[in-house]
Amino acid sequence: MSCAASCSVFQRLEGIGTVNNVMQSVSDKEKTIHIAMALNNSFTELTCVSMASVLANTKWGCCFHVLFNSLTDENQKLLSSLCERFSHGTWKFYHVDNIYNEKLILDEGMRLSTEAYYRLFLSDVLEDIDKVLYLDCDTIAEDDLSKIWNIDLCGQLAAVAKRASTQHVGIRDRKQILGLDIESNYFNSGVILFNLAKIREEDVFANVYEVISLVFNKFADKLDRFPWAADQDVLNYLLKNRTINISPKYNHISVAYNLIDNDEASLEEWAECYKSPCIRHFVGIDKPTIIKRNVLKSSLDWERFYYYKSLTPISNVAEDDARIARYNKYLDNWRNGHIENRNTYFYYNQIPALIDLASQITSIIVEKKLAIWGLSASLRTLMALLAGNGVYPALIVDGLEKNHGVAIFGDSRFVVQSSKCLEGKASEYIVLLAMQDEQSVRDVSEILTSYGYSLSSIVPIYRAIYDSLREEILP
Repeated sequence: MSCAASCSVFQRLEGIGTVNNVMQSVSDKEKTIHIAMALNNSFTELTCVSMASVLANTKWGCCFHVLFNSLTDENQKLLSSLCERFSHGTWKFYHVDNIYNEKLILDEGMRLSTEAYYRLFLSDVLEDIDKVLYLDCDTIAEDDLSKIWNIDLCGQLAAVAKRASTQHVGIRDRKQILGLDIESNYFNSGVILFNLAKIREEDVFANVYEVISLVFNKFADKLDRFPWAADQDVLNYLLKNRTINISPKYNHISVAYNLIDNDEASLEEWAECYKSPCIRHFVGIDKPTIIKRNVLKSSLDWERFYYYKSLTPISNVAEDDARIARYNKYLDNWRNGHIENRNTYFYYNQIPALIDLASQITSIIVEKKLAIWGLSASLRTLMALLAGNGVYPALIVDGLEKNHGVAIFGDSRFVVQSSKCLEGKASEYIVLLAMQDEQSVRDVSEILTSYGYSLSSIVPIYRAIYDSLREEILP
């Protein structure tokens, strides 16, 4: 069955929860951002806060197109009641019939709901709109969304954000299963700027149900290793080679262990992403609303969610503050009980620890230049955090000859050179040791001391992080 034939199952609900839907002049229409979201009753709180964050940061008019199968009148009115604080918001609701949902594939045990698929049908549902920004409910805007809205799509089908992790074996294998080029961007589908006019023109989503089955079957015998990503896998399959890749700041995956492992985005793009993200995305089950004693939060800056919640009709500052305090107390207890398991603690606090280290390095880089020795997994992330503070390495070196000539971030400013470049220059550099193995740290430290470097000019990244954690946790 084609996507076009499925339109009848979408019912536009005029007047139900739609507010401030007044006639606009041509110039007003040109300055309206169309935003699509899909949810059920369980995601009302997340969606309400996401919408509030958009409206708080965006000056243009924002028209929210809300797709749902199960959303009470009360929750529709709750979402649209944001107009009492933000007069530049309008809401339109679209009910999706159960007949439509029966055609969708949900892998047993997967966390996604049928609503995740609704973004595949926006070109038909929003038949009079040429462009729409799709946002997952677990996103918050931290900047004016006119910045992403005004990106030139260059005739492509969509704009998607570059991502930090593309070399992970799971991502590489997923690309191979989908028939994607190894160098292509397997994108996260939580933030997508769709060119609906072009999608309709080329009938991209024709036979979409068959495509869903086709893509699912590619994973059917591999689900133990590659959980079905539903709409995300389907979109990567359908839109391959037809997207433009935009700055990661437009879909900042706020996870503490999401290190940069590729050169698809520039150092400056990543620096801006960490320092001033436009859209934060709380992926996975680790939502800001879920605070449990036995669940460590790996999300970065998840407390920002509660700032925007304070702008909504569901705000309860006292209750939320108590909620956060209970979690922080649990976290302190966990730290004290698990100090010996440093690797586990580091896994959940990796980027926050690197942020602290970047701040410390920034404070001591005054008269000397910065050199980095080693190509550890955290190198690119640390460089991005340092760049956000205006600090750039003057030299990157490595003892392995095979790494010489590698341009980090594909940038000629950061080409890996021989460690011999540091010889006789102890008065010029502070050296960060970007290797995790303690024996390697000792070996390299001995080489540097033989070059005349004092221990105060040698900073082992991982040891510094672990030591700071130990000092923080133990009296």
